Amino acid sequence: RQILTNLVGNAIKFTDTGGVQISAHLRAEHDRLWYCIDVKDSGIGIPADKLESVFEPFVQAEASTTRRFGGTGLGLTISRGFARAMGGDITATSDYGKGTTFTVRLEAGRPDAAGLLAPDWRFPDRRVLVVDDGNENRELLRILLGEAGLRVDEAENGRVAIDRVAAETYDLILMDMQMPVMDGRTATRELRAMGCRLPIIALTANMMKGFESELQEAGFDGYLGKPIDVDALLADLAARLGAESEVIVIESGQAAPAPTADPVDDAPIRSRHAGNARLVRIATNFSLQLPARLTQMEAALAARDWKALAADAHWLKGAGGSMGFDALFEPSRELEGACEASDATAALSLLATLRQLEHRIQRGLATEAQSMDTAP
Repeated sequence: RQILTNLVGNAIKFTDTGGVQISAHLRAEHDRLWYCIDVKDSGIGIPADKLESVFEPFVQAEASTTRRFGGTGLGLTISRGFARAMGGDITATSDYGKGTTFTVRLEAGRPDAAGLLAPDWRFPDRRVLVVDDGNENRELLRILLGEAGLRVDEAENGRVAIDRVAAETYDLILMDMQMPVMDGRTATRELRAMGCRLPIIALTANMMKGFESELQEAGFDGYLGKPIDVDALLADLAARLGAESEVIVIESGQAAPAPTADPVDDAPIRSRHAGNARLVRIATNFSLQLPARLTQMEAALAARDWKALAADAHWLKGAGGSMGFDALFEPSRELEGACEASDATAALSLLATLRQLEHRIQRGLATEAQSMDTAP
């Protein structure tokens, strides 16, 4: 309250005509929320080289300002001290002669169990290319990014991505790392060699030691892990592309996704997206396709086709997590490693684990269908 009193009083003091506008909003950055207040005036403004000095004790932007308006110049110093004591800060921007905006930024903590605060991002006229060999991953991203106002094109491998970038105009590329025909690292190197300067973000489940330097050397601007964290993805895109956000509140228990059951349990497994009307359809389709895909993987093991089995395990590792079935991730990752070592014993055991999880996913699907049938 004291910060706001000081800033508003200061704005009124230096504004002869026009007005003072106060606006407040929440800004989400990764797993933290920031409470921001903008105090914008149409007053005399501050020269660019004096913006920081106005926060120093007993300093005002111009000597003539002190003579005309009076005051000690301590108000902004005290306000910034209060803001920093609360883990935040105050910054200023100004158009000299036209007005100044002071922005208070205070940490608002993390979303708690009482409710979920989430930014509803809106991207004005931005176009993104999603490059991934997994149909499920592309569909998930197309739905989520499309609902945020992004225009989404797709490519199933790096070679197709290069052709798309040569023919179309994009603002950003999301690039999977492991793909047939051409992988993400090779595609990114070729795009950079062509002169492409778009932001390229790697999507990877293999975050081993030294991978960040390898990605940077290949020309990536950043990375996001798989399974895809939707909130982190949208926040990253918002920072890179610019976006408007509106904070929405979801009451506890109202739309929170059902947790994935522990793998040692025998309970039905439901997708994390089960409570999300936007995503439940693709999660259901994945569930229905899973039995046949596991049968294909069992046949590959019987034939000792390690390359085919490793490719399926890699697909399941990414697609299972993206579809909200986190229990599939670890055994799929271990199966991929067993294929690299041609370890038939480990592969057989891991496929048995995945088949057991698949049965529990089918029971979860049946439970959801039953609850829909009995819903009023």
